[in-house]
Amino acid sequence: RLLAASLHSMATNPASKWFVVRVLDKAINELESVKKWRSHAEDALYEEMYAPGTGIIPALHEFYLGLGAFGTGIIFIGETTQGGLLFQARALSESFISENSDGVIDTLFRYWRWSVRQICEMPDWKPSPKVLELKEKGKLDEMIGLCHAVYPREYTGKKGRQNMPFASCYFEIETCHELEQSGFPEFPFVVARWEKAAGETYGRSAGMEALPAVKMLQSIEQTVIQQLQKMVNPPRYLRDDGVMGQVRTIPGAVNYWRGDPNTGIMLEPTSDKM
Repeated sequence: RLLAASLHSMATNPASKWFVVRVLDKAINELESVKKWRSHAEDALYEEMYAPGTGIIPALHEFYLGLGAFGTGIIFIGETTQGGLLFQARALSESFISENSDGVIDTLFRYWRWSVRQICEMPDWKPSPKVLELKEKGKLDEMIGLCHAVYPREYTGKKGRQNMPFASCYFEIETCHELEQSGFPEFPFVVARWEKAAGETYGRSAGMEALPAVKMLQSIEQTVIQQLQKMVNPPRYLRDDGVMGQVRTIPGAVNYWRGDPNTGIMLEPTSDKM
């Protein structure tokens, strides 16, 4: 959490502008009219990204948590139902990524589970007959496995979401029923990897480097705790016929003992008869 908070505050601090807009031609960047346009574009982007409901601040923190712990962080950038920007972090455990020939991530398959109610709330989805039947029976909390596949398609230049450079397909896992077929003009996921070796797809994290030391420290702490527990509440030797009732070891407990508890010798009652 400390690493995620540090990365968030240093790299993407919401209190300051952490990005700039540039054009590829350096000479054009120095033109006064272009400078004004770039400044206006930065302000417009910042307002859209940090508008209420975009979720960018919690999404970035979750993104850094996954990046530092598992080496791969994923954010989905889409649109809300009102048409604004939407940022959502994706768990690495439910995401499967693939690279193109240039080593750039351009394919992502995500598997997760939603309830029947959540599926039916999506305005553009067409649920399968099985989901509609569960809805009619009132089983709105029944969980259904879903998959979202985003991958590059052959771009023909035609308009419409069905012909965009990146295909987007939602479908139910069990029935293979297609819920929605759409597309994106560009890859909608930001996938960052902390570091990786040659030939690897998924990243390696700082947490993986520290894992052996963490396990050793945990083992040492466990041994210290066991030692302290034995010092505070050490093993006891008791006569099997010396204690009356169950032995109580809680603070302030009173245990009744027959005889002398220091010597363990049973004291027999004396008789006044000679």
